[in-house]
Amino acid sequence: MDVRINVTYVVHYNGIVLAYFTLSADSIHLKDIGEQGKKLPEDKGMRYHSLPALKLCRLAVQKEYTNNGIGTYLIEKLIRQAQDLSSKIGLRFITVGAYLGSFSFYRDKFQFKHFPKQKYEIKIKDYLSSPQRFEETETIPLDICEK
Repeated sequence: MDVRINVTYVVHYNGIVLAYFTLSADSIHLKDIGEQGKKLPEDKGMRYHSLPALKLCRLAVQKEYTNNGIGTYLIEKLIRQAQDLSSKIGLRFITVGAYLGSFSFYRDKFQFKHFPKQKYEIKIKDYLSSPQRFEETETIPLDICEK
């Protein structure tokens, strides 16, 4: 069913699936980011309660193709496209629903920030091992106007 909540893209080469990523609309609630929210600009004297974002819901690269720059390339391309899109519509941030173990990848390579109040837990289905498992994730944003 096409419910238009998110869109998943599959990256393939010569018939081989290399990676996939899922995108969705998002927003950052300024009350959730504390002092950093106070530093964001106002528009014509109007203070916003949230700012628009593009969410990278999930990014995965096939194990045998990791550490080849595929994930880095996809995120760099996403950042460029988001910056281009931000000149056409209101878009200030890219957010990532990152597993805690991958947080440093986004922070160190792309300067995504850690907003501690954005932490939450999601339930995901792991079809290869146990029927269900829990992984803690957190939303980490990148201000595309600072790039």
